Amino acid sequence: MYEIIPLFSGVVIGFLLARFAPRSTTMRTGVITVAAVVIGLFAAWLSGELAESWAFALFDGAQVVVAAVLTIWMVVRFGLGSRAARTR
Repeated sequence: MYEIIPLFSGVVIGFLLARFAPRSTTMRTGVITVAAVVIGLFAAWLSGELAESWAFALFDGAQVVVAAVLTIWMVVRFGLGSRAARTR
């Protein structure tokens, strides 16, 4: 049940980053990284997994990254992104 938080958050972040296309790939990477750490820690804490091991936060953060990257790829690939994203 708690795995929906990192996945849904990653999809939302990916859609927003693809739609509003920051000019810098470094900025996109930074936003995804910070969001993955924060959301991963939050999801692991909320589910109580953080008390067992910090590895759960790493796994939840990785889910955010994968969901965000796949969402960005799909939005740009299928033409749902902004014009700036499509002209690259």
